[in-house]
Amino acid sequence: MLRRRQLPLSQALILLGILAIGGLGAGCPGECVGAGCDDAFEASAAVVHLGGGGLVRVRGLDPRDGAFTLRGGANEGAEWALGLTRAALWVGAPQASTVVSYALGPEDPTGRRRLDLSTQDSLPDDVGALFGEASTDRFGAAFARVPDPDGVADLLVGAPGLLGGSVNPDAGGVYLFEDLGDGLSGSTSASTARLRVLSEAAGDRLGSVVAACGDLDGDGEAELVASAPWDSSVAALGGRVDLALSTTLAALGDELLLAGQLERSFTLADDGARLGHALWCAGDLGVGGAGVADLVLTAPFADVEGREGAGAVYLLHGETLPSLPDGAASMEVSAVADRVIAGEAAGDYLGWALAVGDVNGDGQDELAIGAPGAGGPQNSARGQALLISGAALAAGEDTFATLTGETGGDQAGAALAIGDLDGDGYAELLIGAPRANPTDSAASFAAGILYVFAGAADFPLDGVRSVTRSEGRITAEQQFLSAGQALALGPLNAGLVNDDGEAATVGLALTVNLSSD
Repeated sequence: MLRRRQLPLSQALILLGILAIGGLGAGCPGECVGAGCDDAFEASAAVVHLGGGGLVRVRGLDPRDGAFTLRGGANEGAEWALGLTRAALWVGAPQASTVVSYALGPEDPTGRRRLDLSTQDSLPDDVGALFGEASTDRFGAAFARVPDPDGVADLLVGAPGLLGGSVNPDAGGVYLFEDLGDGLSGSTSASTARLRVLSEAAGDRLGSVVAACGDLDGDGEAELVASAPWDSSVAALGGRVDLALSTTLAALGDELLLAGQLERSFTLADDGARLGHALWCAGDLGVGGAGVADLVLTAPFADVEGREGAGAVYLLHGETLPSLPDGAASMEVSAVADRVIAGEAAGDYLGWALAVGDVNGDGQDELAIGAPGAGGPQNSARGQALLISGAALAAGEDTFATLTGETGGDQAGAALAIGDLDGDGYAELLIGAPRANPTDSAASFAAGILYVFAGAADFPLDGVRSVTRSEGRITAEQQFLSAGQALALGPLNAGLVNDDGEAATVGLALTVNLSSD
């Protein structure tokens, strides 16, 4: 069994207590079928599908049938964070306070590679692991690759369960590791981090979401951003997002930094809004001007003009981000945002998920925003995704395409991704509906569906369409798979060949829930 430290094994904690991979599709034990059985599905698998035309235009592709599968057990839970770099699949398992990288090499002769670590006493050669300092830190709840001018990427990892000041539970924090952003080797402790940024108040959960931004301060290096969606410094659970400039980080040695020492911090004076549930800052969306990365922050539980839980998305132009006023601990995001996009109805939860990419090939990125609560109260929500064209963003226009969920309870828009899966120059839009029932039977209750819309020059960027109009559909008749609940797209350079016999330059990673029996 793979363990937390290679030596001595007797002092290690289990990383992946894995059952035989052949049971990937097993249902829950006994007669349990349908609603109420989800407690039996407490494990996850991460599956990598290789890009190609078949991945985009095949309807009914089984989410479990990928080129690579990494399976976890009950110790790792079912809330995994995902990432893809050119030669590795990344998994964050916060329940185990662990981040794992799984090297993606050429496929074996059978055409599929399943990793079963149940009999391993140490890390296999193709697996590296980074462990939190404590099992309760929820280390790995979020992570991001940080590009570096030296050509070797760094790694940013969130740990929202960290103690603040040794006495404040779930204050949270963020770790920055040098030269680990493209893959891990062997077993490494979080104590080796170059820098830690800690929150101070109990319950902030800093590190719930982290990201590496484009260059905002002109030094050619990425800025870092992290959210504390449960921060209550301005409003109860109003949320907070902290921004660390690279110039500041470069001046620091290996040390501890308190979040309150950072140059910019955004909060929202709206009880329960949860600012920072999702964020994006990787490039230029044309908000307020061109040439510098922009910042997109969401608060999916924000109340808007009496619409409780409608949700809101805040867009800020990177070049003109204001500094904190003298003596202020944070700034109100609604007051400094260049643009605000609000949910249309109560309970939409607009901003639950974000994705950015160029679906129509015009050179300007589109912005996709998930609203899984749209179309019905709570568990009856169809959900939807809004897609705003890059041209509309740059012009400040309000036109957008609305892609609505198929049936009540699907919660479409809970996860989103945009990327060119088939290499035709147009990015695909992926919309996850993790609660969807593809056969409307107990046997596929909450199996989930991932809808794939093919990018094209004439991609509709206004009006309303159903997700049933998608070219591709990834799903299986298996209850509580929750396909489409976590997604990652990324480039590949590992010499992989897809089912069409072509070199795969892009991969899609997704999670599926598994029974732990």
